[in-house]
Amino acid sequence: MARSAAEHGGFYSTHIRDEADKSFYALLEEIEIAEQAHIPVDHSHIKLGTVAVQGKAPEYIRVIEEARNRGVDFMADCYPYDDWQANIKATVPDKQYENPRSVAKAIADLGGPDHLTITEFKPNSSYAGHTLAELAKSNKLSSPEMFIRIVHEGDAAHSEAEVVGHSMVESDIKAFYQQPWVMVASDGGIGSAHPRGAGTFPRVLGRLVREKHWLTLPEAIRKMTSLPAQRLNWPDRGILREGAYADLVLFDPATVVDHSTFSKPQQLPTGLEKVFVNGILVWSNAKPTGATPGQVLAR
Repeated sequence: MARSAAEHGGFYSTHIRDEADKSFYALLEEIEIAEQAHIPVDHSHIKLGTVAVQGKAPEYIRVIEEARNRGVDFMADCYPYDDWQANIKATVPDKQYENPRSVAKAIADLGGPDHLTITEFKPNSSYAGHTLAELAKSNKLSSPEMFIRIVHEGDAAHSEAEVVGHSMVESDIKAFYQQPWVMVASDGGIGSAHPRGAGTFPRVLGRLVREKHWLTLPEAIRKMTSLPAQRLNWPDRGILREGAYADLVLFDPATVVDHSTFSKPQQLPTGLEKVFVNGILVWSNAKPTGATPGQVLAR
């Protein structure tokens, strides 16, 4: 599939096989595919998600840089949170969701049952907002037993629990963001239970640039605009010049910041004054204008 895409000028965008204990094996697999198919690769969304690989971003980056030096056109995107979101089954790499030993190992890999929070579960909405540790305690079960109960309840209702894992470390996120080939991405939606849907871009500008000084403001903007536009081969977007599409955001670098949290994931940021899409004002005075000048962007 990658070879076929390469023949048509495409690129290989991958949410790799493993972002946990086997992150490095999955990374090598991704690079091998890119090299054999002679195709650019976009790694979504670069992270190290379990205790065993925490703090290993420098090694991970070294593997990527070696591939780039061999000619692999490797890019990645990253969201500025140490919490990831997935369905509950994604936390068990060997897919033995009802095996107490497999489940116990998966929970330990995340740092313990207090590092896993249920955000949405249609069969039993009372679980939402609670950690696995809290649910296990209230139901007088071990954490693996509670996990398996949630899986059983979900299977019976043809549903799965959405969870947030708190198992990444800030030093890894910083290391990734400081690479020139890493873009900013939210991996979220406004309607999601993770604050990244509403907060990613103002968080980068307000916290990573202004407060933490991880990035310069121009570099952060490049990672949000021209860099992803270049990867998508959209020469008239993501850049300010005459003749380009006027997709513009006017913000105050001294005040822009996110306010979304896990308890209020849709809380709007501040410091974003105006937004233009295709030259038309769509956001002003902290509310939408009602204009809809956007269009579907096809290749």
